[in-house]
Amino acid sequence: MLKKTVKHIHNFRIAFFAFILFSFLYTVGISPVDYTKYLGARFSSAVGVGSSASVPPNPINTLALQLEEKQTKLDARESQLDKRETDLKSSSSVLENKVIWGMMIGIVVLFILISLNFILDWHRRKTKYMIHSTEKF
Repeated sequence: MLKKTVKHIHNFRIAFFAFILFSFLYTVGISPVDYTKYLGARFSSAVGVGSSASVPPNPINTLALQLEEKQTKLDARESQLDKRETDLKSSSSVLENKVIWGMMIGIVVLFILISLNFILDWHRRKTKYMIHSTEKF
């Protein structure tokens, strides 16, 4: 049975490697699609592939350029505000997180169960000792 499992793992080692790699990248917070785009851009810039074109400046394209600059500034400010807002939300209420609530409830339940176990053991030993002590007399 173990040899068959090892054989299957050996046969699918590239798929397992890809799964582990994508899982790691996802866990770290890097999207594999974005990472491949980044690698493709780095590769094309290393090879020297590129193109450029220019249009002589006129009132229309300078106005469009100014609008694009304003839009990029506004997008940057919006992303900063979004980041600040998410930071405030995450730091303001830690107890709202469902995982933390679940862990706290689990810890309380475990504490109750352990306490109940000690109480029942103590009660059992007490009754067992009382039964044995009355039989001796």
